[in-house]
Amino acid sequence: MRLLRLDLEKYGVFEGRSLDFRPDAKLHVVFGPNEAGKSSALAAVSDLLFGFPERTDFAFRHATGNLRLGAHIVAADGREATFRRRKGRAGTILDSDDKALPDDLLAPFLGGLSREVFERAFGLTTRALREGGEAL
Repeated sequence: MRLLRLDLEKYGVFEGRSLDFRPDAKLHVVFGPNEAGKSSALAAVSDLLFGFPERTDFAFRHATGNLRLGAHIVAADGREATFRRRKGRAGTILDSDDKALPDDLLAPFLGGLSREVFERAFGLTTRALREGGEAL
């Protein structure tokens, strides 16, 4: 699966921000100064793909029920999906008109990947680097 666009509609400090990713790139690096929102954007990808946890640290600017993320993704076989996600227990994956899409919409794109494995494999943070260094 390849993430082509991440929409930070209402998430943490973000409102109405989008990150576009080149479809032909082999690696994407998101960088910026401290407190620019890099870690928040990384957490948003996990929440988008796997759902918001029961308790979230990203509802300080927007009410919990108003948290929204969106994306455009493409699978290796060319299938594409454009969707949004809201915080909730069911019916959290939405189309552009806020109509619920199947809860298992992302399963074929994720290929059985768990949130934990995704975060370890694709989310390199300063904290993860520090913990890895300490483990050595």
